[in-house]
Amino acid sequence: MKKLILVFTVLSFFAVQSVSAQGAMRIGAEGNVVLPFGDISDFTSPVGFGATALFIYPFNENISFSGRVGWMTLGGEDLENSFLGQTSTQEYSLSAIQFQDGVRYLLNGTGEPGLYVGGEVGFHILSIDTESSGVSGFEGGSTSSSETEFTIAPMVGFSLEALDMSAFINLLNDATWFGIRVGWTMPFGN
Repeated sequence: MKKLILVFTVLSFFAVQSVSAQGAMRIGAEGNVVLPFGDISDFTSPVGFGATALFIYPFNENISFSGRVGWMTLGGEDLENSFLGQTSTQEYSLSAIQFQDGVRYLLNGTGEPGLYVGGEVGFHILSIDTESSGVSGFEGGSTSSSETEFTIAPMVGFSLEALDMSAFINLLNDATWFGIRVGWTMPFGN
């Protein structure tokens, strides 16, 4: 997996370098609100929050390349287990660091800001922390684990020069969530 991350990073760098001489780029920051569903929603909060840094490069009038790096937390749920009259509690929390590249296509056909569709691929580094309470005679404890997951994220959005809004679905192997993000971009470079 480390080799995949290295290859992805190097390819992203060369893609940005090869297109950066062709036109004006934009950078920005976004706030994200996500709603997990499927198996992941069994042990996370019903709503997650995060922030991402965004890079946009207009390739031509209608097509732009995008890159995104960010962090998100899905909080956690407390689950109780009972056995032989003893109850213990496990508290879960999940966070993710994302690295994604993609393409967006402006639907208005004029190159002016407006409605777009697109998608991004990349990976998320998921980290889950668990805190367990003890039961009589047994101590509780905490554990932490992480894994890297490939992700695909189709999206639809709307841009108005500096304002960028989008709705997306992040599809991971064991974790899926619907999200809305709102961001502010500014010209960068040329």
